Amino acid sequence: AAPQPPAATTAPKPAPAATAPVETASAAGTQAATTPAPALVCLRLGPFADAAAGRAALATLGRQALRSRVQEQTGRGAAAYTVSLPPQADRDAALALAQRIKDAGFDDLLVVPTGEQSNSIALGRYRNLEGAERRQQSLQAKGFAARINPVGEPAPPQWWLDVALRDGETPRAVAGRIGAMQVRELECAAVR
Repeated sequence: AAPQPPAATTAPKPAPAATAPVETASAAGTQAATTPAPALVCLRLGPFADAAAGRAALATLGRQALRSRVQEQTGRGAAAYTVSLPPQADRDAALALAQRIKDAGFDDLLVVPTGEQSNSIALGRYRNLEGAERRQQSLQAKGFAARINPVGEPAPPQWWLDVALRDGETPRAVAGRIGAMQVRELECAAVR
C-alpha cells in the first residue's frame, strides 16, 4: 500500500469581519418609514346575482382585500329596437304610405305582408336605442308618426366586486375561489 500524504495542517483563514452599520433610534425609524407598501393587484370580479352575493364573495377574500366596493351595473335594455308605422287599414293603404315615405327620401322600409303586424311598415332594426331614436326623429321631421318597439326582454341588473388585493394569487385563481365567472384587471386608483 502506498503511503498517504500527510493531512494539511494549515488553519483556515478567518473571514473578513463584516462592518455592520450602527443603527440609531432615528435611523431605525427612517428605515421603517421607507418600507414599501405591499404590492397590489386590482380586479373587477363578477357578475353576482345581488349585492349580498357580492358581499359574501368579499368576505371569502378576508384580509387579502385591502379596499373594495360592491356595485350594481344596470342591465342592458332590450336586445334590439325596431322603428315602424302601425298597421294600415288594408294592403293598398300600406303600399300608398310606403310610397310617400320613399318619396320623402327613405328607401329602407318593408310593408309587412302577414301576421299580427300585417300592413304595418317596418322602418329599421337597431342594436341600440340611440340609433332607433335618430331614425324615428328623422321620420317624424318629415311628418311620419314612427314608433319605437323594443325586441326581447331587458337584462336584469348585475353586481360586481371591485377589489384591491395583496398580490399573491393569479386573478383567475381569485375568481375561482369566490365563484366569479369573469375577472379583469383595474387601475388601482379606481378602487376606493
